[in-house]
Amino acid sequence: MILSTLLGLSLLQTQGIGEAEGYKPSKVKPLELARKADAALKKLSDAKAVVDFAVEMPNGKGQTQGFVKIRDADHVAVQFGRVRNILDVSVTPAIRNGDRAGILLDDGWVTAAPSKLAPMLLPSKGIVATWPWMGQQYAMCGLMNGSTPFAYYMSAALAAKEDYKVQVFERAVKVEGTTYKTIRVVTTRTKSGEKKLGPYKVAMTFDMGSALPVTMVSEAKSPRGKVKSLWNARWTGPEKFEDKVFKLP
Repeated sequence: MILSTLLGLSLLQTQGIGEAEGYKPSKVKPLELARKADAALKKLSDAKAVVDFAVEMPNGKGQTQGFVKIRDADHVAVQFGRVRNILDVSVTPAIRNGDRAGILLDDGWVTAAPSKLAPMLLPSKGIVATWPWMGQQYAMCGLMNGSTPFAYYMSAALAAKEDYKVQVFERAVKVEGTTYKTIRVVTTRTKSGEKKLGPYKVAMTFDMGSALPVTMVSEAKSPRGKVKSLWNARWTGPEKFEDKVFKLP
C-alpha cells in the first residue's frame, strides 16, 4: 500500500472548500464512505503517514508536523496536532501497545486500557461542532481504541438535517502518468443552522481506492472566534518499525 506524496500535495492546492476545481457531484453515500475509511485505518499494517497540521485563529496562526506509524492494530504510534494556545501549536504523542495505551499530557504520560484512555475517546456529543479544531485528534481515536470517528461524525451530521447539509464530490487527477481518484465530503450548516450556530464548513478528502483520509480542511466559529484548520496526511508503506517506537514509558 503506497499513496504518493504528490497526492497529498495536490490536494493542498485546491481552491475553496466546496466543489473545488475538477470535482463533480458523486453518488457515493457519505456514511458508507466514512465506514470504509474507519475500516481502512484499522486494517493498516507496516504503514506510515507524515501529517501536517495548520490552524489560523483571530489572534494568529501556527503549524506543526507529526506522524502515524502502524505495525498492526495493536501497535500504533501517532503524533497529532494540539493547540494549547496560538503561540504553542505542537504535536502530542500517543501510543497503543497491545492492551495498554498512553498519551503525553502537560503533567506527563497517562496510560490506561485503550478503551478507557479518556483523551483519546470520542465525545459523547458535539463531534460535528468541534471537529474543525479537534478533528486531527478525533481522526486518530480509531487507531487507539477501535472506535469509528468518521462514521460517528457523518452519522451525527446526517441526523442533524435542520442544521447541517452533507454533499459528496469526486474527481480524478493525473500526476506523472498515474491517475489518482479522490472523494470529497463537504459538510456545511444550513441557513437556519448558521443563524443559530454560526458559519461552518468541513471538507474531508479520501483516496477512492484505499478509502484512507488524506486531507481535512475546516472553517468554523469556535468559542475563540473564527477558526480555519488544515490536516494533510501522506501515506506510505510497507515499512518495518523497531519495538521502541511502540514502547510506553
